[in-house]
Amino acid sequence: MKLEKPIHIIYSLSGEGRGHATVALAIHKELTTRLPLLKIHYFCGGKAFYFLNESGLDVTKIPHLSYSYKKGAVKPFSTFLKNLRIMLNKKNFISIKEQIISFSPVLCLCDFEYFVPKIIKKLKIPLININHQGIITETKYPVPLKERLNHLSAVLGIHMISSRALINIITSFFIPPVKKNKKNNIFVGPIIRENIENSRKTNLKKDFVLVYVMDESFSWIEPLLSEITEENFIISGFPAADGKKHKNIIHKKIDPDVFLEDLKDCKCVIATSGHTLIAEALALQKPVLALYQPNQFEQFLNAHFLENMGYGKSIEAKGNILPSIKNFLKNIPRFEKNIKNCFSTGNAKTIDIIIEEIRNRKGY
Repeated sequence: MKLEKPIHIIYSLSGEGRGHATVALAIHKELTTRLPLLKIHYFCGGKAFYFLNESGLDVTKIPHLSYSYKKGAVKPFSTFLKNLRIMLNKKNFISIKEQIISFSPVLCLCDFEYFVPKIIKKLKIPLININHQGIITETKYPVPLKERLNHLSAVLGIHMISSRALINIITSFFIPPVKKNKKNNIFVGPIIRENIENSRKTNLKKDFVLVYVMDESFSWIEPLLSEITEENFIISGFPAADGKKHKNIIHKKIDPDVFLEDLKDCKCVIATSGHTLIAEALALQKPVLALYQPNQFEQFLNAHFLENMGYGKSIEAKGNILPSIKNFLKNIPRFEKNIKNCFSTGNAKTIDIIIEEIRNRKGY
């Protein structure tokens, strides 16, 4: 498809973590390569805003929903109250609506963001959802007794945040049996950045373990790693500790380019179990020890399937997990055998769907 005049779309995404922004960058690169006259205007807050802004994209900062944590664990009730106050603030809707109208978009893409889909519904702008959260609500899988309350909380939260869409593109490195065959649900593999895809056959394996954690609330992990003297670790996630060295550990701030190089070169990954990072690690054939945070069901589910498929190990991010880390490191060769060609990416199918919908817009 060749555009003869500029066309504008908007893309809203969750500001929680960097995974949503990483997916947005991958989509941006492929869409604008195939449609040079396409203008994408981003709406997000939190870490995603800073990530996209530093990447030079056209991004508008908006209020974002986020988790409340205490000692690394999600606090469900505090999270609900904090986000409810944000969602009920009508001023947020008014300012965002004015910005959207100024762009005259023909289509909206959304990755688990609350405000923009509610606004475009009234403006009659078509919506395509692109997210991983649909795996939780649209597929069937066993839920352990101790995770049932977290599962219920996750399902309610997803229904509260998500909006009905023309198409729901659900991305995942695992796809359990589907609950109900809905025509507008399309399941695809993970959406991977171009530089990850290009590195799948050329990545190296050096003698260090890459550790990614969200912030200083995971400071307890450093003393554990320092006891494993036969391994070297690079920890990414403590900005204040950038450049710090301690025994067999080096700290690095989260720089996308530096992190990518370390991800390509490491022997394995220890990280919180967000979907995007797990998918990128597996694409590079790196085993993963997934640390799922207490009361965070999506992370639990990602970690559960990672271990169930033989790609790594799953452990709740609390208490003394040193034995689990050592056990994971001993079994790296076995995980590597299982990972080879473990999934196909969802990039091409996702981009084709978006371009087809742009082509269907009146006048293009």
